[in-house]
Amino acid sequence: MTPLVEPVLKISQLVSRVSANTVLRVSDLTIGLGQHWVIYGQNGSGKSLLAAYLLGQLPLGRHRLWQAPTLKGRIACVSFDEQQQLTAADRRHDISEYSVSAHDEGTRVCDLLSLTGTPGNDQKHLISALGIDDLLEQGIRFLSSGQLRRVMIARAISLKPVVLILDSPLDSIDAVSAATIQMTLTNWMGPDKALIELSRSIDESVPGCTHMALMSDCKVVATGSFTDIHRSSQLRELSGAVLPAPMPIPEPDAETSMHTPDEVIRLAGVSASYGTKLVIDRLDWLVRRGQHVLIEGPNGCGKSTLLSILTGENNFAYGQSIWLFGQPWGSGQSVWDIKKHFGVVSNHLHLSYGKGWSVLDVVCSGFADTMGFYGQRRASQQRLANAWLSAVHSQHLADSAFDQLSFGQQKLILLARSLVKTPPLLILDEPLVGLDDYHRRLLLSLLARIAQQNHTQLLYVSHTVNERPAFLNRRLTYLGAGRWQSADLKPQV
Repeated sequence: MTPLVEPVLKISQLVSRVSANTVLRVSDLTIGLGQHWVIYGQNGSGKSLLAAYLLGQLPLGRHRLWQAPTLKGRIACVSFDEQQQLTAADRRHDISEYSVSAHDEGTRVCDLLSLTGTPGNDQKHLISALGIDDLLEQGIRFLSSGQLRRVMIARAISLKPVVLILDSPLDSIDAVSAATIQMTLTNWMGPDKALIELSRSIDESVPGCTHMALMSDCKVVATGSFTDIHRSSQLRELSGAVLPAPMPIPEPDAETSMHTPDEVIRLAGVSASYGTKLVIDRLDWLVRRGQHVLIEGPNGCGKSTLLSILTGENNFAYGQSIWLFGQPWGSGQSVWDIKKHFGVVSNHLHLSYGKGWSVLDVVCSGFADTMGFYGQRRASQQRLANAWLSAVHSQHLADSAFDQLSFGQQKLILLARSLVKTPPLLILDEPLVGLDDYHRRLLLSLLARIAQQNHTQLLYVSHTVNERPAFLNRRLTYLGAGRWQSADLKPQV
């Protein structure tokens, strides 16, 4: 006989119209104490809307939600949306332009955790368990995505919630950090709590989950035990959708195409450090025309620092021996002269992109590398932007508001943005973050065709062990203590 559980959340016959084309539908969902749920669905399936509803952020249909009296004020959430809000708030308060040192630490980790003195025993244990002891005095703007995720989980658990909602907690996390997070969450889970994990991948979930729900088209289509749903044909159908026929890759525009010299990147003895932490130690690195490079290493090792040096967004570039596209860095070219050679898709760009722009505006902003599109679109720009939207299978979203799309849909739009000027070099910083199984396959298929076209070379940054798509032929690997090694790459998919 199945033991009775105390319900903590109930949704019954919910129909909540979120926009003209979006309606959240949940006929019946009951979450009890001691039940730990995985809510699985593809990008745009409605998982984030369901989380927003549970958090009280969707007012319509509130009478369809019942909460246990003990839950009041004791529900916490860690999500990409929350991370985006933290990043935006930190950026708004950045005073580095007005500082004598041209540096502003911003919101420190200890501030985010509300540590005003020595942490209590519970906080010390949590900080130690998540491996963020050495991050407490750092500003969150200087953390990697994986480091910030661990900090946000620490903050959420320190609030002592009864219900904890996590949006893909293992996404953008290296193997060591993933194990740390899994152990911390497993220790938190118990008979007096409930975990709700929003998941895009059938292969990533926190151990110990007991129940599962499937979402499609903003509707809960199945619920049951984790084992039963995980074995179901419905799950296989949702995760194994057939990719659409490839759309044509646009040819370079004559106005924007650029010649690529034999030496694309050359670094000679380049170093970078933060305080006493050396992340790049006398790096010699050469990238030639036709090489597509995997840059691999754990969260926080300096991958993003290296990329920011290349794009001119990091002061470490000054005074060092760096050649880009055959020209020495700092030989008179502006940051914008450097940027025109690069296309970038990164979590930093994604989290920083403001609201109020249409999808077509976002793609067109790639021509000038601006955060938003200003002025009139030329006919050639609009034609090329639409062609790239078609290439990433997003033409139907051209007039949609960018900030209203799912995180994964936004990632495809930002890829189109990075490619409209056919850059000689495309930087892909953790490109699969936020994508479901279907869209990961779609993106990798598209990148393989771009690499084959030979107009754009790829720098593909990853923390994931053995993530080596077949189109990559070189690698730069972090060895530890600021040391890196460059070598040929034997692909494995």
